Amino acid sequence: MLDSGDDDDSVVSRPSTSQQGKSVSRSGGQDVFRGERDSPYGSNSGDMPRYQRQQLPQAPERFKPSLPIANDPVQTSAGKNPQRFCARTYQMHVETPAFRAKGTKYTCHICSAMRAPHEIRYSSRKMHQNIVLLTCMKALKIISSISARCMYKDILRNRKRICHEHYVEAASFIAKYVQNMWQQFPYEGIGTMPRNMKENLLTYIQVHEDIDTDVSLSFNDIAQFFHDCLSKYREEETGIWSVDEFYRKNAAKEGMMRMLKIVSCSLLPLKFCVDFRRRHRN
Repeated sequence: MLDSGDDDDSVVSRPSTSQQGKSVSRSGGQDVFRGERDSPYGSNSGDMPRYQRQQLPQAPERFKPSLPIANDPVQTSAGKNPQRFCARTYQMHVETPAFRAKGTKYTCHICSAMRAPHEIRYSSRKMHQNIVLLTCMKALKIISSISARCMYKDILRNRKRICHEHYVEAASFIAKYVQNMWQQFPYEGIGTMPRNMKENLLTYIQVHEDIDTDVSLSFNDIAQFFHDCLSKYREEETGIWSVDEFYRKNAAKEGMMRMLKIVSCSLLPLKFCVDFRRRHRN
């Protein structure tokens, strides 16, 4: 039986209804909360011991986490900083070969100029196409006969990078000769020219062609080279030879391929579902 006159702070009187089942007492300068909700035994615990929720001791300074950056104080629920996560993602993107190639410069095998990746292309896999290109460069006096032979031997061993501008120069050289001879521009290619003009063009190209004596050019080789350049580097509206036209057509082609890939991926599950239903139809 407890004495009614005992003033011990550890003993708390029964909470009133106005305090909603909670009472607060002070012991040693700290708040100790007791009540029905704090009891591990529920509201009908009687005189059983009550749970006391007190402040935990503070951790030493060396174990405390460092303060967040002033400009970057936000933290997600997973403990990752969104801005730092974006920075890591950007760094991973920068480290990809495709992104690093934007600042890379390549040397042209003909003019030895430093070009960006989009300003240069690989030489053809067909040796006849490379002979036509080097022959036009020699006829335009951009390279000498000795240089043309050395370049051709290097291209045979391994494909080399060449500026787009050299293909434009070679195609415009052929187009100018055909236009002076035919009195019209070969919009559909040089395959529609009269037979005698084809022979004249072939003879004119063979005069400058002394790169490889074991290989003889034909008119089809010249026509294929011209048609390839005509479809890539000539603007249909203005009729001007330009490398920018190749960039525009290449970007449109990549966009079309990307769109077809998205459409095919979206239609692929539907096709599989239809085939599955047809195979398993009762």
